[in-house]
Amino acid sequence: MRLSRLILIFSEMLLLASCATTRIPAKGEPIRVGATSEGTITMRELPLEQYVAGVLAKEVPTDWPIEVLKAQAVATRTYAVYRKLNPRDKRFDVTADTNDQVFESKSRHGQNIARAVMETEGEVLASDGKVFETFFHSCCGGTTESADEVWPGRHPEPLLSIRDDPYCNACPPNHWDYTVSREQLAGLLRAKGYPVDVEWTLEAARKDASGRVQQIALKIPKQKPILIPGAKFRQIVGYTNLKSTLFDLLATTDEIVFTGRGAGHGVGLCQWGAKGMADEGKSYREILEFYYPGADLQSPRHTTSTSEPVSQEKAILQDLQGSD
Repeated sequence: MRLSRLILIFSEMLLLASCATTRIPAKGEPIRVGATSEGTITMRELPLEQYVAGVLAKEVPTDWPIEVLKAQAVATRTYAVYRKLNPRDKRFDVTADTNDQVFESKSRHGQNIARAVMETEGEVLASDGKVFETFFHSCCGGTTESADEVWPGRHPEPLLSIRDDPYCNACPPNHWDYTVSREQLAGLLRAKGYPVDVEWTLEAARKDASGRVQQIALKIPKQKPILIPGAKFRQIVGYTNLKSTLFDLLATTDEIVFTGRGAGHGVGLCQWGAKGMADEGKSYREILEFYYPGADLQSPRHTTSTSEPVSQEKAILQDLQGSD
């Protein structure tokens, strides 16, 4: 009886420990986060490290290996610093949705998030002395994508390029298929202004070196083929239906069948691949080196002035701004 009681007490202690939360220290330069609700944009400003924790809470499963969360923390922090230096909107630095990084506003976080943030505090990635847009995605399907293919002319970074990834085999959407009727797809295309008539067909007009569809050809009799960018076509059909542009298609009399791999745009860090690396004992530094090859991991430099301490991220920001 006593042993059973001890086991019960021990189990309750483990449960309490697993549910424990931590308040993230208010450290780092302020980040302005914009959120849209019913057409109205609101802005919240909070310290960088608390922002990183809020992104981890939404962007990666928190029960994954700690090295994955640490790699994600560095990528998230780097992206935020880049956006702060290169704002797209004068009202805020980043949005709280997939246009930037999905963010959840919470005052306390689980132990894994707290550890990942605090053990990488202030660390960012840089290329040629400058932070860059550290893109990430769910699953690359075995091959990452070039940023320049997804956003032509915007991101020529050689470290955001195509490479084979043997680590994401356990990704649930590593192989997927989707079937849609010709009538339904025709309606989706018409809604976006494409002149789909009675007779039409589709084919992949161009794929890049990663195998991802860059252009879809909409063929209508006696007309020149209409080329639809692969990313736009995926948006039309639906991101949850076409999980990536890494697909093949087969057009039949009644339906269009898509078979593909991966989920997301495929650029930068593959989260499922990062998990695969961590499961093999790789550190977050090794994960970052694999997905951002050639990037430098910069640790915060402790700098002080005659009046007050300069925050770690501010020192990095000053260094990066001075390197232009």
